[in-house]
Amino acid sequence: MELRVFARHELVGDLLSTSGRALTYDCLPKPGEPTLLLEGSWPSEASDGMRWSLDDAIDGRFDWIDEVATDWAAALAEDDCGAAYLNVLPLRYYLVKLLRLAAYFSDVQALRDFDGVELVAAVGRDRDYADVLAQMCRAAGVPCHVRWVTGTERASQQFPRNAPWRRWAGQLLGGSAIRKSAREIVLCGNPRLLDPVCGQLLRQGCRPAWLYDRFALKSWLRWRASGVRQLVCDSSLGRENTLTPQPFAPDLAQRLVCRGVSLAGPIRRWMAERTKAHGPRQTRLVEQIDAHFRQICPQAVVLDEDATPMARAVVAVARRHGARSFVVQHGVPCCRFGFAPAAADRVLVWGRSSELQLLDWGVPPERIRVTGWPQYDRKRVTVPVLRGSATATPTPLTRSPRILLLATVPPRDDRPDSVALHLTGRSYAEMLRMAFATVAGIDAVELIVKLHPRTTDDPVIGALHSEFSAMRCRVVRRGPLLRWLDGIDCVLSCGSTAGVEAAMAGLPVIQLVPPGATGFPPHDRWGLVGTARRAAELQRLLGRVLVEGWRGHGWADPDVVDNVDKPAAARVVDEILRTPPTEIPSHPPGDGHVRIR
Repeated sequence: MELRVFARHELVGDLLSTSGRALTYDCLPKPGEPTLLLEGSWPSEASDGMRWSLDDAIDGRFDWIDEVATDWAAALAEDDCGAAYLNVLPLRYYLVKLLRLAAYFSDVQALRDFDGVELVAAVGRDRDYADVLAQMCRAAGVPCHVRWVTGTERASQQFPRNAPWRRWAGQLLGGSAIRKSAREIVLCGNPRLLDPVCGQLLRQGCRPAWLYDRFALKSWLRWRASGVRQLVCDSSLGRENTLTPQPFAPDLAQRLVCRGVSLAGPIRRWMAERTKAHGPRQTRLVEQIDAHFRQICPQAVVLDEDATPMARAVVAVARRHGARSFVVQHGVPCCRFGFAPAAADRVLVWGRSSELQLLDWGVPPERIRVTGWPQYDRKRVTVPVLRGSATATPTPLTRSPRILLLATVPPRDDRPDSVALHLTGRSYAEMLRMAFATVAGIDAVELIVKLHPRTTDDPVIGALHSEFSAMRCRVVRRGPLLRWLDGIDCVLSCGSTAGVEAAMAGLPVIQLVPPGATGFPPHDRWGLVGTARRAAELQRLLGRVLVEGWRGHGWADPDVVDNVDKPAAARVVDEILRTPPTEIPSHPPGDGHVRIR
């Protein structure tokens, strides 16, 4: 019996005709024919016992894949400002994509159970899948045939060109006039988080400057009266590429092997394609950042993350100029990929809860400092606790409950996320359906669903809204979180920072986790009621809130947000100014060590 493997949804069924008509599920493989999907899940009407999906099979039980992807990416990214160093985050996701396939045919299903394998793959898109599967079939002694078809083109990831007015404004109002100062500090990141730090730097006599890729008008208007300038890079003007994928050392190439599969070839091709597509823009970023730093000689740089290409370029160029780098925590540490391993010299975290999470992920303790959450210096004072405190007597609810559901960004089937999180199209839909169905069972309940700020529409939520039309429910897309917290009795949070904000305001918050996920932050570290993966768990936790009257700690919990004794922005600036270069731990080159379980 032969196994048919389809790279993704649109390749299922009859292959694209020469006329290029779209594929649908009207011509599925025959019932009982073994078939595997590498990206996405089978629709319920097409599922049977012989149709499998990588998304469904590889869940949190395989969290070692995340660790291997992180280790390999770190070993490949030794060269500061090299292509692998700048693109380490997408490299981690790419490695997860391929390691899942190797893990499936070694730990879930044996290729020797089949007489042969046919891979249906898209020309110009799936060569890496074909490479990995061919290696595993050779090792198993199973014939492998690849059927190349014309599939849907991959969505372009080219950076949009800068508007001429914004480019001219950056040249006229930004610039890098020479003004060397011993207290020159550069900020790079989301102003919503770093604006309080900028204000505190001014109050302490520093000379802050904002570093942006393109001129930011609102930021300039906010700070022009204070003399805070912008340093603009305009990466879309990049025309030449000086970045080259780092050649593998022979011993490292030999270690890029998992379950007998070498990924050295696919990684080389991926890096070459990535560099070709993004090299000119990233080259200009590095060159412009270096030019700015040569003129102003910053003492330190402050960022909201150190995982994306621009942030990593800032960290690397700052180190070349003797400037220290500090990352101010930007969100709840749910996924290791965005937080560890750290590239910056210091990570300034909200509280003990965040510190413990980073320590669990292997960030050295000498590189972590607890400073609090700058964004909440003001809100802690102006926002009252909405629902009592831990010392208040629990009071059961006596009126119709109002529940707020905080959704997350819907996952993409074409980019497998962290294996530990297991946030796939199917697990996301199952998690939300569990929430809707459980809440709908509460008498006279009202459900408010707030979409993630980066989401304009969510088909899954739209379908559930129609399915549970008998329940009072509305979907909101805009507006500050605090606007929707008023009058809410319980919050359901899909692992979001907004859920912690609601808990800090004193509301009971239940963390929703996709089925098959692991490694989510422990709820007791974050002042949450509990974590629900199944309907029975959610029903029990809702009973604790609505029947037993569970109350949270709110701002009285310094382990979550340690803004109690001193404003966080002041503590951040104190840490920046009092840390001499000699106290910054060195960053020795990686040893190329790769761990495979």
